[in-house]
Amino acid sequence: MQAIGFSMTRIGRIFVSIAAIGGALALATAGWIAWRTWPRKLPYVKRPGPAAIYFRNGEPAIASPTSILMAEVGDYDSTLQGYLYFDFLRSQVQVDTRQAFFCSGPTPTDSNRPVIFLRVDVDMLHSTSYLGSLIAAGLIPNYSLHSWLDADLAGCRRETEKFVEEFNAPPPLLSDIPDKDLIGPVADFILFKATTDRRLLSHADPAPIVPSPEQARQLAENMIVVARFYSLPLDTFLGIGAMENNYMSVRGDLDYAVWKRRAQRGDVVIRRRRGRVLVRNYSRGMWQITRETLRYAQLLYLRDRSTRDYSALPEALRPTIFQDPDEVEPETLTTYAGLILRNLLDRFHGNITQAVGAYNGGSQKPNPDYARSVHAIGQYARRMIGDAASDTGGRSGAHEAEEVKEKLASAWHHAKT
Repeated sequence: MQAIGFSMTRIGRIFVSIAAIGGALALATAGWIAWRTWPRKLPYVKRPGPAAIYFRNGEPAIASPTSILMAEVGDYDSTLQGYLYFDFLRSQVQVDTRQAFFCSGPTPTDSNRPVIFLRVDVDMLHSTSYLGSLIAAGLIPNYSLHSWLDADLAGCRRETEKFVEEFNAPPPLLSDIPDKDLIGPVADFILFKATTDRRLLSHADPAPIVPSPEQARQLAENMIVVARFYSLPLDTFLGIGAMENNYMSVRGDLDYAVWKRRAQRGDVVIRRRRGRVLVRNYSRGMWQITRETLRYAQLLYLRDRSTRDYSALPEALRPTIFQDPDEVEPETLTTYAGLILRNLLDRFHGNITQAVGAYNGGSQKPNPDYARSVHAIGQYARRMIGDAASDTGGRSGAHEAEEVKEKLASAWHHAKT
């Protein structure tokens, strides 16, 4: 009996344990069901409603659904290219600097790259007219309108401030950046300067031909190679190319002529007098090198090749002996421009200001205004290109886009919250 009593007691304890476990499971299940089904307060997010038509100063107007109307006015292939155009656009008198933004926006594009936005009047009719005037002036290619919330604008403003801060940081020396990392940013700068040329913006006829992205990339590579070959500061070389013709090939100085002892092959003789001839001395290519300067550059090359190994240059950049300056290939013009600048630097004992001034005004009368302009462009190029090249490190556009997206995600989040 004692054994039986002991067994019953043990069985009872087992039943109690099972009941306790079952109760705990039931309680947990009930808690889970309650958590899943308990009514919650849904967050309310105000969405833009339809546009409203009203009268403003007696004129019909169409109001934006929200108090903030933004115009997307540019989407570019790289962050550097986009920022260059953003910086250019906000420098124009037609644009309020405070209303220009560079960010990914509340609904980023597929590329994840930042784009240019302008905050415009909430009256869509007024804004359409204003944006049309920017298109007519060649300042923007097109636009699309978007209604934003306050949080959207706050995030875009913070992102813009971050880009401005980064692109205005002290730039690295371009000579310290590997060539392969420079090619893309230099090509972007070339395209930017060409497409914002005043002749294009003013619809001049005939308009210079803007290089294609492939041509810009090849020119960038050629300029980097030539600058390294002659030990030239790349930013100064870029400044000269921009000052001369914004990297576009246009024949210039059509009325310029010089007297010489005798005509040579290809010369167009205007006048003859006392054993001398007056010949046309127009300039060629993006470097605006005159025919007679090219003849002089060839003499420099014949002398220089005895001490410098020109076989180190790519074949397309190696100078060849010519009789008519018009026979010189466009690629070789870049080499001759580099040789001329190298010769001037040596002549002025490394004084970059004097050498650059002489590139335009001649050795006897260097042009200081030209030198100052080249310096300003060169410094700007160094800052833009240096930041982009050191930041992207030669990465592909897709990798850059992903890194830009990740880099700014937290700033956007904090600004909106």
